[in-house]
Parts: sequence; structure tokens; C-alpha cells
Amino acid sequence: MNMISRQMGIRPLISRLIAGAGATVMLAAVQLGNPAQAAMAHAGGRAANAGARLMSINVGMAFITLIIFVVLLLVLSRFAWRPLIEGLSRRENAIRESVQAAAAAQAQVEQTRKLLEEKIAEVQRQASQQLQQAKMDASKAAEAIHQRAEAEARAMKDQALRDIEAAKLQALGELARRSADLSVELASRIIEREINAADQRKFLDESLAQLTASVN
Repeated sequence: MNMISRQMGIRPLISRLIAGAGATVMLAAVQLGNPAQAAMAHAGGRAANAGARLMSINVGMAFITLIIFVVLLLVLSRFAWRPLIEGLSRRENAIRESVQAAAAAQAQVEQTRKLLEEKIAEVQRQASQQLQQAKMDASKAAEAIHQRAEAEARAMKDQALRDIEAAKLQALGELARRSADLSVELASRIIEREINAADQRKFLDESLAQLTASVN
């Protein structure tokens, strides 16, 4: 922007230079007349027509100098200053367009940066939610496994109790069957033979011993 400001100030500077040059030419033309006036005052007695002739010559030279300056100014303005000003204008426009393009690019970069920051924040938020959900799912899965293990343990315990009860009932049934068989056998033996009291006692002891051995 400073470069643009400096280039925009070149046009007034050229105008001031032209005006200064014109003033210098006019001043030089006036100075050309001063020596003639000084010579006229110094001579004192010279003829008035000679002084008038010198004055007319100086005025003519000043007029010719002014015309030459104007012509030179026109030539320079057409073939030198105008291309210079046009080149400076093109450069000024190019710099202005470059500055505008840089500003637009900076705005685009800033917008892209904001979008990236928003996307990063969104990804972090989603990752945090997914992590929290994974923790909740893991806790639920662990609880389900624990409950299933407890249920299986209870089922195994109940099955073991049922198996023990069934074995117990089976043993009692076997004991009852053996007892009945022994009772029948004992009664048959008592009926088949006649025994005295000592033999009966001995037979009962043997039968009880067999029953006890079968239970064990």
C-alpha cells in the first residue's frame, strides 16, 4: 500500500516539476532583460532608440524561449511523460490487483483455517463420544458375562443337588429292596426249618451282618 501511495504521488510531482520549469524559463527571460536595463542606466547618455532596440531584442528572446519551452513541453508530454504516466498507471493497477489478490488469498486461508479447526473439534468430540460409548458397552458386556456366569454356576449347583438327591433316593430304594429280599429270605428259612432259640439268634445275627455289608 505504501508503494501505491508513492506511485500515486508521482503525478503531482511531475506537474510540480513542469510548473517549476516554466517558472524558471520565465525568470530567465526576465533576467535577460536586466543587463540591458543596467547598461542603459550606466551609459546615461546613450541614445533612447538604442535602449529601445535592446529592450525589443530581449523581449523577443524571452518570447522565443517561451515558445521553445512550450513546444518542448508538448513534445515531452506526448512522447515521454505520457508513456511514463501510463506505465506508472499500469504498474499501479497491477500492484493494486496484487494487493487485492493477496487480501483475498489471506481471507481464504483464514476461512480454511477456521473450517479445519471446526472439523478437528468435531472429530475430537466424536472420538470422545465413541470412547465413552465403548466404555459403556464394555461395562455392559462385563456385567452380562458376570450374570451369565452366576446363572450357570447356580444351574450347575442345582443340577449337582438334583444328582445327589437322585443318588440318595436310588440308594434308599436299593436298601429297601435289599431289606425286603432279606426279610423274605429270612422268613423262608424260618418256615423251612425248625430252629431252636440259639439257632434263631445266630441266623438273625448273620442276616443283619449281610444287610449291613450290602448297605456299606
